[in-house]
Amino acid sequence: MAEIRKPASVGAELEPRKNGVAKSTKTALDYLHTQAFASQLEMALPKFFDKDRFVRSAISEFRLNPALQECSVPSVLGFYMQAAMCGLEPSSALGQCYPVPFNNKKSGMKECQFVIGYRGMAAIARRSGDVMSIDAHIVHEKDDFELTYGLEQNLIHKPFIDGDPGPMRGAYCVVRFRDGSYQFRFMPKTEIDAHRARSKASSYGPWVTDYEAMAMKTVFRTIFKWLPISIEDAQHAAMDGTSATYNTQQALHAQSAEDMISIDLVAAEDDPEGETAQQEPAEA
Repeated sequence: MAEIRKPASVGAELEPRKNGVAKSTKTALDYLHTQAFASQLEMALPKFFDKDRFVRSAISEFRLNPALQECSVPSVLGFYMQAAMCGLEPSSALGQCYPVPFNNKKSGMKECQFVIGYRGMAAIARRSGDVMSIDAHIVHEKDDFELTYGLEQNLIHKPFIDGDPGPMRGAYCVVRFRDGSYQFRFMPKTEIDAHRARSKASSYGPWVTDYEAMAMKTVFRTIFKWLPISIEDAQHAAMDGTSATYNTQQALHAQSAEDMISIDLVAAEDDPEGETAQQEPAEA
Protein backbone atom coordinates (compact mmCIF):
# COMPACT_ATOMS: atom_id res chain seq x y z
CA MET A 1 0.00 0.00 0.00
CA ALA A 2 1.40 3.37 -1.02
CA GLU A 3 2.33 5.71 1.77
CA ILE A 4 0.25 8.88 2.00
CA ARG A 5 2.26 11.92 3.12
CA LYS A 6 0.49 14.89 4.60
CA PRO A 7 1.59 18.32 3.31
CA ALA A 8 3.53 20.61 5.61
CA SER A 9 1.38 23.08 7.49
CA VAL A 10 1.09 26.67 6.28
CA GLY A 11 4.21 28.70 7.05
CA ALA A 12 6.11 25.59 8.06
CA GLU A 13 8.80 23.40 6.56
CA LEU A 14 8.89 19.61 6.68
CA GLU A 15 12.28 18.43 7.86
CA PRO A 16 14.09 15.59 6.03
CA ARG A 17 12.80 12.11 6.81
CA LYS A 18 14.90 9.78 8.92
CA ASN A 19 14.33 5.98 8.94
CA GLY A 20 11.10 6.51 7.04
CA VAL A 21 9.61 8.75 9.75
CA ALA A 22 9.00 12.45 9.14
CA LYS A 23 10.37 14.73 11.79
CA SER A 24 8.26 17.54 13.21
CA THR A 25 7.69 20.68 11.18
CA LYS A 26 9.71 23.80 11.91
CA THR A 27 8.35 27.29 11.36
CA ALA A 28 10.24 30.52 10.78
CA LEU A 29 9.34 31.49 14.34
CA ASP A 30 11.03 28.33 15.61
CA TYR A 31 14.23 29.33 13.79
CA LEU A 32 14.09 32.84 15.26
CA HIS A 33 14.10 31.33 18.75
CA THR A 34 17.24 29.25 18.13
CA GLN A 35 20.70 30.42 19.14
CA ALA A 36 22.14 29.03 15.91
CA PHE A 37 20.04 31.26 13.65
CA ALA A 38 20.55 34.24 15.97
CA SER A 39 24.31 33.75 15.62
CA GLN A 40 23.97 33.67 11.84
CA LEU A 41 21.98 36.91 11.94
CA GLU A 42 24.73 38.43 14.09
CA MET A 43 27.24 37.50 11.39
CA ALA A 44 25.13 39.40 8.85
CA LEU A 45 24.36 42.46 10.99
CA PRO A 46 26.54 45.60 10.94
CA LYS A 47 28.45 46.15 14.18
CA PHE A 48 26.23 49.07 15.20
CA PHE A 49 23.10 46.87 15.24
CA ASP A 50 22.30 44.80 18.35
CA LYS A 51 21.43 41.17 17.58
CA ASP A 52 18.86 40.77 20.35
CA ARG A 53 17.02 43.90 19.25
CA PHE A 54 16.87 42.61 15.69
CA VAL A 55 15.51 39.21 16.77
CA ARG A 56 12.82 40.85 18.93
CA SER A 57 11.76 43.01 15.99
CA ALA A 58 11.73 39.98 13.66
CA ILE A 59 9.59 37.92 16.05
CA SER A 60 7.14 40.78 16.51
CA GLU A 61 6.78 41.25 12.73
CA PHE A 62 6.17 37.54 12.17
CA ARG A 63 3.53 37.29 14.89
CA LEU A 64 1.65 40.42 13.78
CA ASN A 65 1.75 39.72 10.05
CA PRO A 66 -0.60 36.84 9.08
CA ALA A 67 0.39 37.05 5.41
CA LEU A 68 4.05 36.50 6.33
CA GLN A 69 3.11 33.33 8.20
CA GLU A 70 1.75 31.87 4.95
CA CYS A 71 5.05 32.24 3.09
CA SER A 72 7.61 29.45 2.70
CA VAL A 73 10.03 29.21 5.59
CA PRO A 74 13.23 29.56 3.47
CA SER A 75 11.93 32.80 1.91
CA VAL A 76 10.90 34.27 5.30
CA LEU A 77 14.31 33.49 6.77
CA GLY A 78 15.87 34.89 3.59
CA PHE A 79 13.97 38.14 4.15
CA TYR A 80 15.31 38.42 7.69
CA MET A 81 18.82 37.68 6.49
CA GLN A 82 18.56 40.41 3.82
CA ALA A 83 17.26 42.91 6.38
CA ALA A 84 20.18 42.03 8.68
CA MET A 85 22.74 42.46 5.90
CA CYS A 86 21.30 45.91 5.16
CA GLY A 87 21.19 46.82 8.86
CA LEU A 88 17.47 47.62 8.70
CA GLU A 89 14.70 46.97 11.24
CA PRO A 90 12.58 44.08 9.92
CA SER A 91 9.36 45.75 11.01
CA SER A 92 6.70 47.12 8.64
CA ALA A 93 5.60 49.57 11.34
CA LEU A 94 8.97 51.38 11.17
CA GLY A 95 8.97 51.62 7.38
CA GLN A 96 12.63 50.72 6.85
CA CYS A 97 11.84 47.51 4.98
CA TYR A 98 8.77 45.42 4.24
CA PRO A 99 8.18 41.66 3.87
CA VAL A 100 5.84 41.49 0.87
CA PRO A 101 4.17 38.11 0.21
CA PHE A 102 3.75 37.13 -3.45
CA ASN A 103 2.94 34.08 -5.51
CA ASN A 104 6.12 32.89 -7.19
CA LYS A 105 5.33 31.73 -10.73
CA LYS A 106 8.45 29.59 -10.89
CA SER A 107 8.01 27.70 -7.63
CA GLY A 108 4.24 27.86 -7.42
CA MET A 109 4.53 28.84 -3.75
CA LYS A 110 3.82 31.94 -1.73
CA GLU A 111 7.14 33.55 -0.90
CA CYS A 112 8.45 36.70 0.76
CA GLN A 113 9.88 39.64 -1.18
CA PHE A 114 12.34 42.10 0.40
CA VAL A 115 11.25 45.68 -0.22
CA ILE A 116 13.23 48.61 1.18
CA GLY A 117 11.16 51.58 2.33
CA TYR A 118 12.01 55.28 2.03
CA ARG A 119 13.30 55.38 5.62
CA GLY A 120 15.50 52.35 4.97
CA MET A 121 16.96 53.85 1.79
CA ALA A 122 17.68 57.07 3.69
CA ALA A 123 19.32 55.16 6.56
CA ILE A 124 21.68 53.40 4.14
CA ALA A 125 22.61 56.70 2.45
CA ARG A 126 23.41 58.46 5.75
CA ARG A 127 26.00 55.85 6.70
CA SER A 128 28.47 57.29 4.22
CA GLY A 129 29.02 60.30 6.47
CA ASP A 130 28.93 62.63 3.44
CA VAL A 131 25.15 63.05 3.43
CA MET A 132 24.04 65.78 5.84
CA SER A 133 20.28 65.60 5.30
CA ILE A 134 17.61 63.98 3.16
CA ASP A 135 14.26 65.71 2.77
CA ALA A 136 11.38 64.31 0.75
CA HIS A 137 7.90 65.79 0.47
CA ILE A 138 4.60 65.33 -1.30
CA VAL A 139 3.31 68.22 -3.44
CA HIS A 140 -0.45 68.84 -3.51
CA GLU A 141 -2.66 70.77 -5.90
CA LYS A 142 -3.15 73.83 -3.65
CA ASP A 143 0.52 74.11 -2.65
CA ASP A 144 2.63 76.98 -3.95
CA PHE A 145 5.23 75.07 -5.94
CA GLU A 146 7.91 76.35 -8.35
CA LEU A 147 10.54 74.25 -10.10
CA THR A 148 13.39 75.35 -12.36
CA TYR A 149 16.01 73.17 -14.05
CA GLY A 150 18.96 74.24 -16.17
CA LEU A 151 22.06 76.26 -15.31
CA GLU A 152 20.21 77.96 -12.44
CA GLN A 153 18.24 75.23 -10.67
CA ASN A 154 15.73 76.12 -8.00
CA LEU A 155 12.87 74.54 -6.08
CA ILE A 156 10.33 76.41 -3.92
CA HIS A 157 7.58 74.64 -2.03
CA LYS A 158 5.08 76.35 0.27
CA PRO A 159 2.55 73.77 1.47
CA PHE A 160 -1.13 74.72 1.72
CA ILE A 161 -1.95 74.41 5.43
CA ASP A 162 -5.45 75.93 5.69
CA GLY A 163 -7.52 72.81 5.13
CA ASP A 164 -7.50 70.11 2.45
CA PRO A 165 -4.44 70.68 0.22
CA GLY A 166 -6.07 68.87 -2.68
CA PRO A 167 -4.94 65.85 -4.73
CA MET A 168 -1.30 64.85 -4.93
CA ARG A 169 0.63 66.35 -7.85
CA GLY A 170 3.96 64.66 -7.27
CA ALA A 171 6.88 64.28 -4.89
CA TYR A 172 10.45 65.55 -4.60
CA CYS A 173 13.60 64.79 -2.67
CA VAL A 174 16.49 67.06 -1.68
CA VAL A 175 19.84 65.63 -0.55
CA ARG A 176 22.35 67.99 1.08
CA PHE A 177 26.02 67.08 1.45
CA ARG A 178 28.52 68.13 4.10
CA ASP A 179 30.50 70.20 1.59
CA GLY A 180 27.46 72.46 1.10
CA SER A 181 26.37 71.06 -2.27
CA TYR A 182 22.98 69.47 -2.87
CA GLN A 183 20.92 67.50 -5.36
CA PHE A 184 17.18 67.47 -5.87
CA ARG A 185 14.68 65.71 -8.06
CA PHE A 186 10.95 66.18 -8.63
CA MET A 187 8.68 63.50 -10.08
CA PRO A 188 5.05 64.09 -11.13
CA LYS A 189 2.44 61.61 -9.92
CA THR A 190 2.02 60.16 -13.41
CA GLU A 191 5.70 59.19 -13.47
CA ILE A 192 5.52 57.78 -9.93
CA ASP A 193 2.52 55.65 -10.89
CA ALA A 194 4.37 54.43 -13.98
CA HIS A 195 7.16 53.18 -11.69
CA ARG A 196 4.53 51.58 -9.45
CA ALA A 197 2.95 49.80 -12.43
CA ARG A 198 6.32 48.19 -13.22
CA SER A 199 6.67 46.93 -9.66
CA LYS A 200 5.89 43.28 -8.98
CA ALA A 201 4.09 44.41 -5.81
CA SER A 202 2.07 47.25 -7.34
CA SER A 203 -1.31 46.07 -6.05
CA TYR A 204 -0.40 44.96 -2.52
CA GLY A 205 2.15 45.57 0.22
CA PRO A 206 3.59 49.06 0.91
CA TRP A 207 2.32 50.51 -2.40
CA VAL A 208 -1.15 50.02 -0.91
CA THR A 209 -0.50 50.64 2.79
CA ASP A 210 2.18 53.38 2.50
CA TYR A 211 1.73 54.97 -0.92
CA GLU A 212 3.25 58.38 -0.10
CA ALA A 213 6.32 56.84 1.52
CA MET A 214 6.84 54.64 -1.55
CA ALA A 215 6.35 57.67 -3.80
CA MET A 216 9.10 59.55 -1.95
CA LYS A 217 11.34 56.48 -2.09
CA THR A 218 10.80 56.25 -5.86
CA VAL A 219 12.04 59.82 -6.30
CA PHE A 220 14.93 59.29 -3.88
CA ARG A 221 16.09 56.21 -5.79
CA THR A 222 16.78 58.36 -8.85
CA ILE A 223 19.29 60.32 -6.74
CA PHE A 224 20.58 57.40 -4.69
CA LYS A 225 22.76 55.93 -7.44
CA TRP A 226 24.76 59.19 -7.59
CA LEU A 227 25.42 59.40 -3.85
CA PRO A 228 28.94 58.88 -2.40
CA ILE A 229 28.20 55.56 -0.69
CA SER A 230 30.32 52.43 -0.28
CA ILE A 231 30.18 49.55 -2.74
CA GLU A 232 28.86 47.38 0.06
CA ASP A 233 25.92 49.71 0.76
CA ALA A 234 25.20 49.98 -2.96
CA GLN A 235 25.06 46.18 -3.17
CA HIS A 236 22.73 46.05 -0.18
CA ALA A 237 20.39 48.62 -1.73
CA ALA A 238 20.38 46.55 -4.93
CA MET A 239 18.61 43.76 -3.01
CA ASP A 240 15.47 45.90 -2.99
CA GLY A 241 12.62 44.04 -4.66
CA THR A 242 14.32 40.63 -4.66
CA SER A 243 13.48 37.38 -2.92
CA ALA A 244 16.07 35.32 -1.03
CA THR A 245 16.09 31.64 -0.15
CA TYR A 246 17.81 30.67 3.09
CA ASN A 247 19.65 27.36 2.83
CA THR A 248 19.90 25.55 6.15
CA GLN A 249 22.70 23.21 5.06
CA GLN A 250 24.82 25.95 3.47
CA ALA A 251 24.40 28.13 6.56
CA LEU A 252 26.06 25.50 8.76
CA HIS A 253 29.41 26.04 7.05
CA ALA A 254 28.96 29.61 5.81
CA GLN A 255 31.81 32.08 6.22
CA SER A 256 29.59 35.07 5.48
CA ALA A 257 25.91 36.01 5.25
CA GLU A 258 26.08 35.93 1.45
CA ASP A 259 26.88 32.21 1.63
CA MET A 260 23.63 31.47 3.50
CA ILE A 261 21.16 32.73 0.92
CA SER A 262 20.41 32.62 -2.78
CA ILE A 263 18.92 35.84 -4.16
CA ASP A 264 16.52 35.75 -7.08
CA LEU A 265 14.74 38.40 -9.06
CA VAL A 266 11.07 38.04 -8.27
CA ALA A 267 8.80 36.38 -10.83
CA ALA A 268 5.52 37.36 -9.22
CA GLU A 269 1.87 37.53 -10.09
CA ASP A 270 -0.82 39.65 -8.48
CA ASP A 271 -1.85 38.21 -5.14
CA PRO A 272 -5.40 39.23 -4.25
CA GLU A 273 -4.98 37.71 -0.81
CA GLY A 274 -2.00 39.97 -0.16
CA GLU A 275 -4.19 43.04 -0.68
CA THR A 276 -6.42 42.10 2.23
CA ALA A 277 -3.79 40.42 4.39
CA GLN A 278 -1.59 43.54 4.50
CA GLN A 279 -4.10 46.33 4.88
CA GLU A 280 -2.06 48.24 7.43
CA PRO A 281 1.49 47.85 8.78
CA ALA A 282 1.46 45.98 12.07
CA GLU A 283 1.97 48.10 15.16
CA ALA A 284 4.86 47.10 17.38
